[in-house]
Amino acid sequence: MEAHQHHILFGFLFFLSGLLLPACGGDQSLQQLLFVSTEDESRTDVLLETARLDYDTENYASAEAKTAQILRSDPKNRAAILLKGNTELAMASLGLLDIVTRILDDASTSSSSTDTADTLNTLGNLVLNLTSADYAMLGTKTDVSSNSILSGIEVIAPNYPGDFMTAGDPRHDLEALRLLNQAIKTVCPLISADVLAVDPGNSRYQCDVSLGSDSVQASLIFFTAHFVEALIFNAVLLYQESSSTSALHLLADGAEKQSNVFKQISALETASKQDQTSFSALTDLTDAISEVTKNVQAIFDTTSGSMLASLMLDLRTAVDVIGAIDGVPSDFTKSLTSALDQIEETAKSAGESTSGLSDQTSALKQKLSGQIVSKLNTQMTTFFSKVDTLKEESGGDLSTCQQAKVKDMCSQSTSIVADFDSISTPSGCDTYTAADTGDTDAATCTD
Repeated sequence: MEAHQHHILFGFLFFLSGLLLPACGGDQSLQQLLFVSTEDESRTDVLLETARLDYDTENYASAEAKTAQILRSDPKNRAAILLKGNTELAMASLGLLDIVTRILDDASTSSSSTDTADTLNTLGNLVLNLTSADYAMLGTKTDVSSNSILSGIEVIAPNYPGDFMTAGDPRHDLEALRLLNQAIKTVCPLISADVLAVDPGNSRYQCDVSLGSDSVQASLIFFTAHFVEALIFNAVLLYQESSSTSALHLLADGAEKQSNVFKQISALETASKQDQTSFSALTDLTDAISEVTKNVQAIFDTTSGSMLASLMLDLRTAVDVIGAIDGVPSDFTKSLTSALDQIEETAKSAGESTSGLSDQTSALKQKLSGQIVSKLNTQMTTFFSKVDTLKEESGGDLSTCQQAKVKDMCSQSTSIVADFDSISTPSGCDTYTAADTGDTDAATCTD
């Protein structure tokens, strides 16, 4: 790192160790300074000491089992809570010190841009990779093999994340998410009740005891788990098939950073430039626009509990928790805070000083999908122009199946643009919204 980066990083580590050092002996390692509370008198307990040794030697499964054993008999053991939380992050291949280092490293080199998508794209590349099996647990890949326009450009329709204690839910089935959520639940006794109240029905926020919210270590664990979960959700929402060493991407400038849903719309643009001289020649284009419209609606679902809503909750919680720690350098939080400020400004209703989670989720949708929705509407408008031209030339019309698909895409478009003040459903939809297509099923019909 450059000198300025070293200054920020070690200043933050000094801040942490300054809070913890008075209770530590002179022979403590940096890992112990950061991760193990020594205020608790039970720190000399043999089981806890062996758990610490297991952690230091990366025998995380044993460390987790021993700390869990301690907490079953002594749920108020702060040292065991903190060690268990850090062990669960480590089991998810996430070291708290490593995360802190990477975020600070990025904060020292990033531009002054406060764009939400750019910020999350940059931070998303810091953390971890997802495999094909991981993605399969998080959502369903679309099958576009039969469409000549979209073939080879798959997107993922995200699942609702659910609860980490419910088998079949992504938070349970994907090991990294399960461990992150377990870490959240482990340290929740040391987190403010106001923070936990954001989603009281979720198992990760249901604590058996409450021990106050004065633990910097617990707040950092809580922050890291929410922050990384948000980045995992981002990777699904704007999925990119990539050979890059990182599989976490959000929409950003440059073809190499484009999500597949953006690439699908670019493929529509290419196809629209070709001459379609008959209604039957529009079949593939009709199918492709219908498919992309459904994809955009599924990806940017703002319903409570959706992956987008869960991402928004994670971001807000992460910023609230880290921002409440006195003395945290602004360099550590400025990127995320700026991104959340931007979302909040968009979300606020006229004359109101704050917004709710639903409004913030809609604002996040606007920030992440504005370019996508705008380009999709342009392609729909181009499509309707082609239809109008063919009508004038031949006097015919789209087939019943094509009309059913157009009705469906227009219905999806109406829902998609509901969160945008400056984007509306293409006027060409007016012609086909009321079209009589009988019982034709747009999802299964063929020409």
